[in-house]
Parts: sequence; structure tokens; C-alpha cells
Amino acid sequence: ADPSVAAVYLRGLSADGTLTEVEFTRYRALMHSWFLGMAEIVWLHERGVLDEDRFAGSMEALRGYLSFPGCRAVWPIIKPVMPVTFQGLVEKTIAGTQERSAHAAFETWQSAVEDAGARS
Repeated sequence: ADPSVAAVYLRGLSADGTLTEVEFTRYRALMHSWFLGMAEIVWLHERGVLDEDRFAGSMEALRGYLSFPGCRAVWPIIKPVMPVTFQGLVEKTIAGTQERSAHAAFETWQSAVEDAGARS
């Protein structure tokens, strides 16, 4: 919700090379937390705590984030501290996911708003 964090987050996902070191550190911390959460979801699923439906949604989110160039760029920095099995899942997901613009969700939303306005 903090506008300065949101701006850094979007610039980071977009692989904006003009991020300052402080901004990059903020982005890296955000993504580190996100990857930790995803690793926990995988761990819970492997132990039968998380059902297939919720796991499938989480894996779709993983594919989505890993399609962003800035997420792919920060992964090698975060990877060494992640569980080995999770590292393999992420690497496999990157290999099977096409890169796309970090602005894709916003553009999809804009089109939906325009379509809704046209139907009104």
C-alpha cells in the first residue's frame, strides 16, 4: 500500500536498471520474502497439508511472477538461501515459462475496464 514500495516493486519486476542500490535492496527484500512464502507453500503441499486446488493456484502465481524479467534477474541472488527442492522447482518453472511484461496485469485490467465501459 505504500506508494514508494509499490513503485520500487513494479520497477524491480520490470528489471528497471535505474534502480538505486537502496531501491534494489528494498526490491530484493520484497522478493526474498515472496520466495520464502512460496517455498513454504511447496513444503506444506509436499507434506499433504495443502490441498491440490490451493497448490495449483500458488503454482500459477509462481509461473506468473517468474515470467517477469526482474523476478528472473533477482532469483540467482536469492536462490542460494532457498531449499534445494524449491530451487529445482523454480529453475524448471523458469525454463517452461515465457517472459512477459511486468505491466501485463495492469494492461489486462485496463482492457477489462474499457470493455465494461463499452457495455454500459
